[in-house]
Amino acid sequence: MKKTISILLTLILIMGLAGTTFAANANSMMPPVTNDFAVNSYNESNDETQRTDLVGENAIRQGNFIVADGVYLDIYDGLANEVNAVLDDYLRETYGMILPDNYAGVYIDEYLNLIVCVTDNHAKTEYREVLSDTVIAEKKQEAMQSIKASDHHDVVVRSADTGEVASQTALENAYEAKQVVSYRTVPFSLNELNALYDLLADQFEELGMFQLARYEQFNCVTASVDTDEQRAAVLIAVPEKWQEALKVEVGGKHPTLAATEDIEGGNRILNNTSGGVGTVGFNAYNYATAKYGVATCNHVTGLTDKSSKWIQYGSRANLQIPLNNHSVTNKNNVCVALDAAFDPFNNTTSVTWATSNKLRTQYGKDNGSSYCTVTGIIANSSFVVGTPVTKIGYTTNWQYGTITSTSSTAGSVAGGGFQTNHYVQPGDSGGPIFYCTASNDLLAGITCAKSSDYVTWAVKIKPLMFALSLDLVGSAKQYRVGDVNGDGVVNATDATWVTQAVNGTRTLTGNQWEAADVDMSKTITSADATKITTKVNGGNPW
Repeated sequence: MKKTISILLTLILIMGLAGTTFAANANSMMPPVTNDFAVNSYNESNDETQRTDLVGENAIRQGNFIVADGVYLDIYDGLANEVNAVLDDYLRETYGMILPDNYAGVYIDEYLNLIVCVTDNHAKTEYREVLSDTVIAEKKQEAMQSIKASDHHDVVVRSADTGEVASQTALENAYEAKQVVSYRTVPFSLNELNALYDLLADQFEELGMFQLARYEQFNCVTASVDTDEQRAAVLIAVPEKWQEALKVEVGGKHPTLAATEDIEGGNRILNNTSGGVGTVGFNAYNYATAKYGVATCNHVTGLTDKSSKWIQYGSRANLQIPLNNHSVTNKNNVCVALDAAFDPFNNTTSVTWATSNKLRTQYGKDNGSSYCTVTGIIANSSFVVGTPVTKIGYTTNWQYGTITSTSSTAGSVAGGGFQTNHYVQPGDSGGPIFYCTASNDLLAGITCAKSSDYVTWAVKIKPLMFALSLDLVGSAKQYRVGDVNGDGVVNATDATWVTQAVNGTRTLTGNQWEAADVDMSKTITSADATKITTKVNGGNPW
């Protein structure tokens, strides 16, 4: 069904870890996200970010997506992500599985421009040739036509000055004026940040960390520990060449599970004896057990007696859907390391939701009838810092925010995590997080914990689906995660294909690439092949 989205941009602008101190060797502070890059510790004199598309405080107060030249929309146009897809394709075709050392990642800033991070000025010339004026103009035209033709949302173009509905001419002028891409010089490549993150992730418990995240927008990796001794141990474990890329927080708040308290994603999971416990993520089909059911957090399914758990659709008792009990030792139903679980539907119920790929956009308890329809999984080119994403949770309902880290590890999510700046509360755990454009609603993951009011920890969609052997249902299914050759099964051949791709003897394209990146690191490595092999041999890949 159509829906009009009114974006709360104040949430989108909150991208820092409020109230925490990050210390490296010089006890440097984690830089906040502001309109000015000068807060960072390195020389940014070559940064070329211009603010020609800033349309004034009035547009920000209105809480909608700024396009440019005095116009804003009530739906994200996806332009920056589409431009990033062009860059992603170039990097794959030119460099294969190994990213170049002049590339330091991308993110989307508060004005919805794509910021390409590089380690030297020569890279700017290279990437400008890829993202040429002609390419940008084509992508602007596509985005504008998508907005005009959208039947997915009631898209409204408004004036930033008056808030009144603007003309199509104003929309065309806005896209003509929009900047779209800027370049930023930083000290560390994405390869270095990934290597630093992996090094610490392998020693996460040993070194006493309770949080770990990679931030492309800050060109650093952050770790959180409880004591000065643990901080010293983390610093010792990191080679000197990466010390300046590491920010270590001493103290701070441990992530807390967001469950206590709707069968579409967003419905409420209840218990007969203790009331609400969490939120449904999305409907799925488990191809290992041939069962339909729902995906949510493991700590939601494990909080209470699973034999009495059921899902409530609104407040109508005749539509309460019982769930089967499941064992935490069943690798097809539970992945403890990801805090992820699949609960199959109890076949005794006469109500079947097996083929629904809808997400509820209102509180389950309100008995509302507003939905959006999942159309697939977020692509790697869109899974970047700054991408606007929507969260649904039973307690705090429908909410807007952005991705703030694409790689993070916390106590309940030992791998396959990411962060957003949503506000979550108990009862929101397990609820869906998705990327919404004029034509698609694409799952990015599920909510699992928080470390402060606007620092939310989530489970990435592809690791979750791969670990639990899940497919999306209905028309939402695009590919099976791990099924690289597309023959319908995950087996040793898929691991071989990944190994060949890593070695440069096979080229993966389109959904092959997406299916091969099982850990959703946005690169394909031997780790993906290992995880596929582990799963094929009956083990848990996380």
